[in-house]
Amino acid sequence: MSELVLRMARDEDDPALRAFLAEAGLPSDDVSSSRQSIIVVVEGDALQGSVGLEVFDSAALLRSLAVRTERRRAGLGGRLSSGL
Repeated sequence: MSELVLRMARDEDDPALRAFLAEAGLPSDDVSSSRQSIIVVVEGDALQGSVGLEVFDSAALLRSLAVRTERRRAGLGGRLSSGL
């Protein structure tokens, strides 16, 4: 098993990120790593979780914190939210 890596999403992550969020039943059409600050957890090339922050002046919107079902209850959600 590869190491889990927490990092900022890149433009090339966007298609996999949109598919991941749609699979989780979350909004994904307007997700863009160039417009939002998105942190992902990856294992090798596989996306395991994500969270985004969309900033508007002095406020921010938390975007779709999600973790793959088989990875839940292992602290990834906490790691993602702490990364913001």
